[in-house]
Amino acid sequence: MAALARLTVAPEIAAALSSDSRAVICAIDKETILLTSTVPPTSTSSVQFSNLSTLMTPDTARFILYKLDADFGSDDGKWLVISWIPDGVKVREKMLYSSSRSHLKTTLGLTHFVEKDYNVSEPEELTSESYLSSLVKVSTLNSRETALAAEKMSTASEGLAGMSTAMGVVPFTFTEGLTTEINDFKDGRKHFVSMSVEPGCKIGLSPSYSTITPPNISGMVGSTSLTPCIESDTPSFLVVRCVGKGNEPNVTFVYVCPEGSKVKDKMQASTAKSSVLSNLKSMGVTIDGGNKEVCESDEVDDAVKPEEEDTGATSKAAEITHKKPMRKGRGKARIKKFNPDE
Repeated sequence: MAALARLTVAPEIAAALSSDSRAVICAIDKETILLTSTVPPTSTSSVQFSNLSTLMTPDTARFILYKLDADFGSDDGKWLVISWIPDGVKVREKMLYSSSRSHLKTTLGLTHFVEKDYNVSEPEELTSESYLSSLVKVSTLNSRETALAAEKMSTASEGLAGMSTAMGVVPFTFTEGLTTEINDFKDGRKHFVSMSVEPGCKIGLSPSYSTITPPNISGMVGSTSLTPCIESDTPSFLVVRCVGKGNEPNVTFVYVCPEGSKVKDKMQASTAKSSVLSNLKSMGVTIDGGNKEVCESDEVDDAVKPEEEDTGATSKAAEITHKKPMRKGRGKARIKKFNPDE
């Protein structure tokens, strides 16, 4: 850590912050943080943000100092520090960039920057939608900040509506195709729908949904296995109409989050879950069979099975089966009358 404290920030970087630049790109070379290039303002901050990925490479880390407009995260022209640290760079380089970010901001002056930095590793994360989504977190935003982030989200992301500012929920909306399937599900024409997150804060039909048989399942899902119908490496959400207790139908919601999914996809799906449930409720779908969460696709069948009713015979059998054998010499003590002649 002592070596990190000796990093020198090139004076050209401070000068670039004072110039008419939209983005200032920096790199660490030995013991110095250097200016590598600048990007002039050619459009609004939200539009140019999504073009940053074209300036990055998958095997080189960079700092991007990005100037925010009033319509995109800052009303006073402050800078955002973006750490571009792709998976392809060496571990030492990842550690160096991660631990030098605060030093860079302190040297240039903390008053120039927004408080929250943005760390990315994939091109898909360098979009205005992804950045704004990262701002809307219940655990880190107060009510004023949540309302502000909601306003930025609605203006920068076309077609997003129904913002739930009170809960700080990112408004993931259903695609037209998914809406049709959910209406069919609600009316009893379908008994299973699989959905997943799409770019642009949308929830659509899972990629494999159109290639499998659930839309043609006759009757409620019972003996049919759902495992082949579910993505094995991408998080997804399911609504399943099953035969419940007493042969009564119920609807179960299942969030499938495979262990092998990308961390980014897991976080995005976790954020979207509340919106999915809210949209289903607003469309008239009642989740009365439980809200389940599983880690693998082959666990879904068990998750949607109705709980077996407990009977007296079953309970008695279980009691007998699990009763511990009594050790020799244990049990109620026998009282023997004392006989002095013995």
